[in-house]
Amino acid sequence: MPTVDPLIATAIALLLAGVWVVWWTRLRDAAGPPLSGSGRAVSWAVVIVYFTWKTFFYEPREDVLELVNSGMSDSNRIEVAITAASGLWAAWLVVTRRMPFMSLIQGAGFWIVALVALYSLSALWSVWRDLTLYKSLELAIYWVITAHLFATGPWRDTLERLALWAVIGGLLPPIVQGTGPETGVVARGAVVGAFYSNGSAMMAGALLLVALHRLLTRRDLTAKALTLFAVVALLLFHSFTTYLSVVLALPALLVLVLVPRATPMATAVMICGIIGAGVSIAYLAAHAEPHLVEAIGGAAGKDADQIGSMTGRLPLWEALWEVSRDKPFGTGFLAMERMIPEIVSQQAVGWSAAHSHNGFLSAWLAAGFLGIGVLVFFTVALCIQIVGLDADARALAIPFVLFVLVNNMSYPAFGGRLNGAWLMVMGVAFATSRCRARPVPKAEPSAAAVRWGGRAAIPHRGG
Repeated sequence: MPTVDPLIATAIALLLAGVWVVWWTRLRDAAGPPLSGSGRAVSWAVVIVYFTWKTFFYEPREDVLELVNSGMSDSNRIEVAITAASGLWAAWLVVTRRMPFMSLIQGAGFWIVALVALYSLSALWSVWRDLTLYKSLELAIYWVITAHLFATGPWRDTLERLALWAVIGGLLPPIVQGTGPETGVVARGAVVGAFYSNGSAMMAGALLLVALHRLLTRRDLTAKALTLFAVVALLLFHSFTTYLSVVLALPALLVLVLVPRATPMATAVMICGIIGAGVSIAYLAAHAEPHLVEAIGGAAGKDADQIGSMTGRLPLWEALWEVSRDKPFGTGFLAMERMIPEIVSQQAVGWSAAHSHNGFLSAWLAAGFLGIGVLVFFTVALCIQIVGLDADARALAIPFVLFVLVNNMSYPAFGGRLNGAWLMVMGVAFATSRCRARPVPKAEPSAAAVRWGGRAAIPHRGG
């Protein structure tokens, strides 16, 4: 257990409780000003350029000492330039009120703002202050831009496009550049796992859920094509955790679509049952007979040692826990994770880890008890928000959040690390908050926009 002074623990608990009370009484259903859809294509371009460039051309310095002693590489400078341009666009959205600040702090979005502010504050005690400041600013910029993407129109369609783009972005590099150590893509010599990638597999799983929801509710040709594409991508990327996450989320999707009038109590029982099933699977995996573990590992393409160590994650988590357990306020956003190659030997893990491979651990490393507390409050707030949606929207939002939460134990999505999954989580948090917000005068959204949390574009001067 972490070592912490009782006075500090009490102060942290009181602070988090106070912030929760303020949110519940003042900001839980606060309605922001009308939003403008002007410039939405620019926001899409900013997101696509940033992540496409990082996928194809970014060359991070693996040696932390070289980065510190030699300064930024050309890739680092290009990244900073792209972030600066994105920051100018985000600032323009806020200043011109196309994305008013009050819209960012309503509903569960309040806790995203709180997380960004906390991560920025963690620079005061960060083990790598410059990196923490830069990454927290980057996170704030893309929170504004992501919210703008989900501000108008049906949010289900935006979620679908974002997931589709992310999966295509994961497939293109191995297809265009080939595979091998120099590209960072492992070829397995078979269709299953040919382009092994945990992050891309998570996005393929998210796309599969969105596509299946479309297939069950619309049944059009696009839904069939998306479902087939997502299944093929899921097999190509091949992540055991993603498979498990999809299997646990699918029952929720089927029940909520097929039984649209399920009561909140029935929905809560179903969610608890799914979470209980996940816990039971984890327990059985840890206490199963060796021959059963070998059989499961063989089906997933892993040996017994890999299953037992969660493919090297357990020694990684133990090492990170040991260097952070006596730091109740964390070590600074992403600072310790960037130093993993200097902290954890590649021999102990079996591969070179670029992050903690656990979103909750990432929050702990970033801001300690406060980080975990804000992340838990965000999760609870998001669940409260989703329960208040209509049946159609709830049928997608609940399975999606369950999927990401389970997958978060292996690949960080909740926790603030900037990747496609966190963009989708932020988008769902923002869009579903507008479903619950009080009506704004003179805003006349279409029926589809109300169903999916969007608002009709409001004419804006100069837009």
